[in-house]
Amino acid sequence: MADFERKYVQILKSDGFVNLIGDESLGMWPTDNDTVHIFDISKHPQNAEIVPWMRYNEETDTFYFPEQTPQCQPLPTITNEQIAHQLSDFEAKLIVAGVIS
Repeated sequence: MADFERKYVQILKSDGFVNLIGDESLGMWPTDNDTVHIFDISKHPQNAEIVPWMRYNEETDTFYFPEQTPQCQPLPTITNEQIAHQLSDFEAKLIVAGVIS
């Protein structure tokens, strides 16, 4: 029987997120400490589907994407007048500091 390469997953204990996926060449092997749990997923039914940022449910031994993913906040709207005012203030401070004349 041919030997096959083992595949490991690192789960953050704080929130259950998949942090790393790899093999022994990345220094990964089964580990359990205060911060992470690393285990062999070589024969796990979801092996090919598992990617970082998925979550792991220990009770059901399944990986899933969280229902809500963080979204970026919209950038504030800045008017040309506000930019001109900020530049004017900045220029005044540079003059007072003697950086420009």
